[in-house]
Amino acid sequence: MPSTPVYYDESTMFDVVLSPISPSAGEQIRHQNVSPTGDTLGERQNEPESRLLVESPSPPLSAQQQCPESPPTHPDGEIVKVPPLLALGQTTIIMLSTSTILIIAVMALLTYLWANQSNTSSAGPLWRLIVVGSWLPQVITLCTLVLRWATAVQLCLFTSMLASVAVEGFQVTLSQIMAVSIMRATTARPAELLWALLQGNRYILWGIRTIALTTMLMLLQASFQFSSTILLSDLYPGVVRGNAGAQEVSYGLSEGLQAKLGSDSMGNPWTFKPPFWPSFAEYAEPAIEAPGMADTGFTLRAFLPFETAQSRLAVGNYSGPATIIPSRVTCFKPPLSKLAVHIAHEELSAGFITGEIDFGEVQFELLGGCKSRPCRETPESTHAFNCTFNYGASSAYREWAATLCVVEDSLGTHQFSRTSSPYFGNGYLLINASGAVEDWYGLGQRNSGSPSDLTPSSSTDASAWTKFDTPSPGASVSSTLCYYNPSPLNYHDVNASRDAPPAAEPRFRWTSTNTTTTTPAHYDTASVRKQLGAATPPRSLTHQARGILTLSHWAAAPHTPSTPPPPLLFPQQHPVNAINSSYTLCQQCVRQPSRSANTDANTPVHHTLTTLFQDVLLLAATSGDDDNPARALQALFTTVAQAAYYALASEFDVVARNASVAAFIGGGSDSGNGGSGGSGGIAMPRRWRGFAVVAGMVVGHFACGGVVVGVFLGGCRCSMVGQVWGCVAQVRGGGGEGDVDAVLGKARRWATDGEVRAWLEECGWGETRVGVLPWRRRRRMRARARGGEEGGV
Repeated sequence: MPSTPVYYDESTMFDVVLSPISPSAGEQIRHQNVSPTGDTLGERQNEPESRLLVESPSPPLSAQQQCPESPPTHPDGEIVKVPPLLALGQTTIIMLSTSTILIIAVMALLTYLWANQSNTSSAGPLWRLIVVGSWLPQVITLCTLVLRWATAVQLCLFTSMLASVAVEGFQVTLSQIMAVSIMRATTARPAELLWALLQGNRYILWGIRTIALTTMLMLLQASFQFSSTILLSDLYPGVVRGNAGAQEVSYGLSEGLQAKLGSDSMGNPWTFKPPFWPSFAEYAEPAIEAPGMADTGFTLRAFLPFETAQSRLAVGNYSGPATIIPSRVTCFKPPLSKLAVHIAHEELSAGFITGEIDFGEVQFELLGGCKSRPCRETPESTHAFNCTFNYGASSAYREWAATLCVVEDSLGTHQFSRTSSPYFGNGYLLINASGAVEDWYGLGQRNSGSPSDLTPSSSTDASAWTKFDTPSPGASVSSTLCYYNPSPLNYHDVNASRDAPPAAEPRFRWTSTNTTTTTPAHYDTASVRKQLGAATPPRSLTHQARGILTLSHWAAAPHTPSTPPPPLLFPQQHPVNAINSSYTLCQQCVRQPSRSANTDANTPVHHTLTTLFQDVLLLAATSGDDDNPARALQALFTTVAQAAYYALASEFDVVARNASVAAFIGGGSDSGNGGSGGSGGIAMPRRWRGFAVVAGMVVGHFACGGVVVGVFLGGCRCSMVGQVWGCVAQVRGGGGEGDVDAVLGKARRWATDGEVRAWLEECGWGETRVGVLPWRRRRRMRARARGGEEGGV
């Protein structure tokens, strides 16, 4: 049978090796060097050689099968491994570097967008441009498009490297050698390489590492197609603080309107029932801790000039004029002397206490406003007082028999704050009468209406309360001297902000009687106490958790015209300045003033206000919080001031045209007076689950790619990525059994791939593995053959 013509590439330096799956023992591997004209190597010593190493079972073939003859043999040779830079190629290195930079840039942008979801107020302009401008879904789509393109480029390059590993590792059958070898130079998908490696290969463990890496690349390529959907799953409608814009706000009453309305135009706020507690801005400093004193700390609260709850809730940042109220309350152990209690004969009459207060003993210097004695503008001397008090509270209604009595007005002011402009405050004696009605009534009957002396209790503690005992064993009085500085109520330019709007402004919720615990129906004040900073423990709550704004700046407000409006007057916004006037702060202990009492009217307070005061007082006391009287009064005074302010808000006629308001967008608030937004919400990242999945895919992609590059550079000696001529030339040459050129000749005669595979099956080479060997490895095989190894060359 005539020999089939053999063609070879004169520049090739490698072997094509065909290896059967299970060669039988004693099988010979034949080698011969043949020139393009059929001359042997000995006849053409000066011409380049083509070396083909074939390993096959050499089945008996008939002439009709037209199978190639046995391959020629080759002498020893040597080759140097291709350098890594040459193996990868300049184009591959540029593409890998560029795509890596794109992937890192995309992930950095996505990380930036996701990282600001918890604190949108501090997000940069780029985040606000994308999210507030509702461009986030489009940006995610573009980012994932770039991510898919960049990873696809790298996956194709990694596939070419794995194809080189498969060819040089004898992991490809003869029927797939040409396809896999071309993959080393062209862009192929991992699925194509995996299919080629599994074709006709019953022993996949031979190339399990290459198959595993190819499978991972294929899964990564498929998963990146869903990256956009995965990231979009993290988006939910949310509320974002929009960009600030100028807005007109009405914030005060002109002098003419105040004179026209009069001081009693709004009524008495102590008798109002607040429908809700408006949001406000607050600046607070830590409280001063000292024995015998309870302090709320220096506190400023600014009321927002927005009339409706919706407009206040929508405010994320406000810069403009507002009314600031100093809200500090401090209580001391009262320096009382010459105390006597008077109980009238009438059972429904209130009692009254007389005595003297030595204001010179009050530790005002602890507050920082008093640098040296005297702390007062008037001489510090003792003052007599005469206060009505209520008694006989029922423990079933969870309240103390509390009364608030004015003992010092602003005419005898003291420096209350450590600021450059001292604030002044009134002094209040908070009285708590312990004991049942029978105890107090019995005391009055025993003395026939005569006064009974009060003696300090022998038991003392570090709280701001001082207890005084009466001749009746069951009746006693505890009192504390408190100061509150509500003046001056003036306008300031403020800057207030918060990160997210509260769901709603708090209000009281009525709870029905609990049949299990026999607790009577009552108001639930938890949400209100939380907003006012009177929850237990109060210092554990941030402004955001309380649903209020943070007051970060305040200064004297500029006005146009130059003459500013007068300070806002709140008629009766705090107890009237009349000395000895009293306010009842309980519901079940209300008594009528005695006809013999030389005091002002015992004014009842609306039951919602007394409920708030009692809850703060009782809950703080049961939790061991010694500053309970100060915080209870601060919550009470703030509520009354809010009621007075918003009762006048509809009358405000002083307008600021330069106020800056940044409203929340996406909360469904109204568009009036600072409100802005829509009901649908702004699409923004609200969780990290989808981002973590995509980030894991990218990390897995880089890890798998690094392994592939390492395997390629460490295991391949003659492959070069992207080099077409070398990929084709390295699998051509030789002759005889398994001759690739013979297979090419068969394919040239209009044969399909299926026909070629069928022909190879007929020749017995359907499962013959083919690979490219460098000279060094082939020479070791010859050395073993010369040593007489069975099956050797």
